[in-house]
Amino acid sequence: MRYIRGCEINQIGIADDFYEAYIRCLSANANNNIVAIPAFTNGLFACELYFKCLLKKMVKNHNLKDLFDKLDEDYKKELNETKNDSGFSLDELLDKIGNGFEVWRYCFEDEHKEFEENFPFECSEVFLSIYLPALKEMAHRNNVNQ
Repeated sequence: MRYIRGCEINQIGIADDFYEAYIRCLSANANNNIVAIPAFTNGLFACELYFKCLLKKMVKNHNLKDLFDKLDEDYKKELNETKNDSGFSLDELLDKIGNGFEVWRYCFEDEHKEFEENFPFECSEVFLSIYLPALKEMAHRNNVNQ
């Protein structure tokens, strides 16, 4: 086990911290504002870490579609069967937001603001609202079974 300042460092715990940061960023402040870009960045990174918990091996890749493709068939099936009334399939969402973590955290570098055309706000919002909680639950269930 690794520790920093007395705190245990593990992948699922860090994923949970990024999940919590996502939730807090979505919570409206006193002016009823949310901070969507940090929310998306934190949420998509949490997804990445949960995917990696399910893979049970170190993978150096941020792309959620690539990570999904590496999952065992049972996990893929479970995610595909997650209730989704959004009008987007899981495959469509993964195609649109696969690189979302990198896109949203560096969106200020895109002078032409093409990221919104290629990585729609709505797709990030839908993916995170439906699949982030499912990934968290799956990763925790998988972690208990180890």
